Amino acid sequence: MSTAELREHRVPCLHEHLSKLTRRHIRLTPKDPDPYPDFFLSRVDETKAYFEKLSSHQQLIIDLSKIAELTSDSTQDRTFIRVLGRVAWDDGAKLWRFMPSRIGRPPGESL
Repeated sequence: MSTAELREHRVPCLHEHLSKLTRRHIRLTPKDPDPYPDFFLSRVDETKAYFEKLSSHQQLIIDLSKIAELTSDSTQDRTFIRVLGRVAWDDGAKLWRFMPSRIGRPPGESL
């Protein structure tokens, strides 16, 4: 499969897999540490995943193109999602923010 074909396949495939994980406990990595690290996946649309922090109910939106890996752990009833970037605490705004990396950026898109 060429890179272009893989790119076209990847997002719809992620959408399908993520749609099965709504309302399940999620750990996003890499992420700044905190005592309550879990999110849940509230919904998925064609291009974005909407996560909600369980401890604060804050919404965090991540483009599907920035999701690198899904790993399920049935013993903990939890899914680990590795993102291309970092989930970081913004102390000034008192919010969690997704800071995307340049890796995984669609061609022609700039910061």
